[in-house]
Amino acid sequence: MQKLKSRAGFTIVELLVVVVVIAILAAITIVAYDGIQTKARDTIRREGAAQLQKAYSLWFIDTGLTPAESGIGYAGGGYGFLQYKPYVDPPRSMIEVFAERQYIQTDFTSKIPRNGAYANNPDRTFMIATCSTSTRMAALLWHLEAPTDQDIQQAEAVRLACTPGSASLPYSVYNMKTGMILTW
Repeated sequence: MQKLKSRAGFTIVELLVVVVVIAILAAITIVAYDGIQTKARDTIRREGAAQLQKAYSLWFIDTGLTPAESGIGYAGGGYGFLQYKPYVDPPRSMIEVFAERQYIQTDFTSKIPRNGAYANNPDRTFMIATCSTSTRMAALLWHLEAPTDQDIQQAEAVRLACTPGSASLPYSVYNMKTGMILTW
């Protein structure tokens, strides 16, 4: 009787099983990593919104002016994207004004993840919308990639406080996902 030689190594089936298991683990890791990155960017945006809320409060305390009275923003009306400069003389954004007054850091916008929905103008992360219910109130809105249920409820509360009976706050038009009410 002939002795069979024992072979060293793995069969093709064993190698394929290992490759498939590694591919599945890699796919799970990539998906989890992307979700963590998205949550981190949204957390930075929320923190930026809190800083802007404080900056607006300091602005009002120092100047007594609401955004609408500031002469900054879209057509000098105090509303629109906070990085907006056109049609204002001299051309300055509210972000620049806040940085000049040291309410926020001068590199504030460079630390905030951008609104990827606007390839031509990615600085459209934060905006101010006027409220129809009061001239002493405005909505600070911001973009999120993955809003939570709480963010969505907050957005609805802002819409109801600012423009009751209508859906006129620019959430969907400008890809804003949540907001807060600013009062003076």
